[in-house]
Amino acid sequence: MVGQGRLALSYLARLPSFLRELALVKGTNERTSSRLRNALHAGEWVNDYESLERCKLLWIAVSEDSLPAILSELAEAVDLGGRMIVLADTLRDSGFFSLLAQRGARVATVNLMPESSDRVFVTEGHSDVVKELRRILESDNRKLIELRPGAKPMFVSGIHLSAHMLLPFAGAAVESFRFAGLTRNEAALAMQAIASNALRAYVRGGDRALPREHAELMRKVLDESRETLRAMNPRMAELYDADPGMWLFYVGAQLFWRGSAQKDDAGARLKAARRGA
Repeated sequence: MVGQGRLALSYLARLPSFLRELALVKGTNERTSSRLRNALHAGEWVNDYESLERCKLLWIAVSEDSLPAILSELAEAVDLGGRMIVLADTLRDSGFFSLLAQRGARVATVNLMPESSDRVFVTEGHSDVVKELRRILESDNRKLIELRPGAKPMFVSGIHLSAHMLLPFAGAAVESFRFAGLTRNEAALAMQAIASNALRAYVRGGDRALPREHAELMRKVLDESRETLRAMNPRMAELYDADPGMWLFYVGAQLFWRGSAQKDDAGARLKAARRGA
C-alpha cells in the first residue's frame, strides 16, 4: 500500500484481514514509510514505488490533495496493466482517475460510512476490485454496499447534506428560540428534541412524516409576522426571504425522487454530462 498521515487512527488499522494480507507499506519518504509500518504493525516498509511491482492489489490511502501527484508517480514507476487498485476514502469516483485506466489498472474506491462504527463501507468501480474488497471486508464481518455506477457524487451529497447542511438551520433554530426568550441551553435542548423527533419520524415513515398542513400553517404565520422577524432579527428574515424555493424543497422534496426512473439513470446522466464537458 501507499499511505500517508495517521493511519494508526484509520479504520484500516482495525481491519484484521487487511492487516494480515498487507505485504508492503510505502510512505512519502523512508522515515514516513517506516513510521507507517510501525503504526500498522503489519507488512514491510519500502522506500520506492518499484518495490510495489510484486503486489497484485494496491491500496492507496493518502489525502485528497496528494492523490493526483502520488498516482502520477506510481503510474510512472510501476506497470499497472491488470493491477487492482483500491483508493481509500477519496470523495471522487473511480472514473475521475482516468490515468489509471489508461495504464490498464482496475480501480475501485472504498469509503467508510460515517457513524457506522467501522461496520459499513461503500464501494464503486471495477467489478474485480469490488469482489476482492467484499472478500476482505466480509471476512471481518463488515458490510459492503456497492453504489450505482456513476452515482458516487450522490453519496457524497448525502453525507454533505446530513453532516453539514443541517447545521445552519439548527443554528438558526437555536437563535430563534433565544430571541424569543429562551436561554442558550434551553434553546439548544429544544432544537435537539424537536429535530431528533422529526428525523426519527422520517426514518420510520419517509415522506409521510412531513406534517404538510402544520408546516404550511406555520409558514403562513411566519409570512404574516415577517416585519416582526425583520425588526427583531434581520438575518432570520433574510433566511425566509432569500430563497423561497428552499421552503418548497422542504415541503415537496419527495416529488423530486418519486419514480424509479429518476434514480436508475444516474450513471447515464453522468456519462452524458462528461461528454458535454
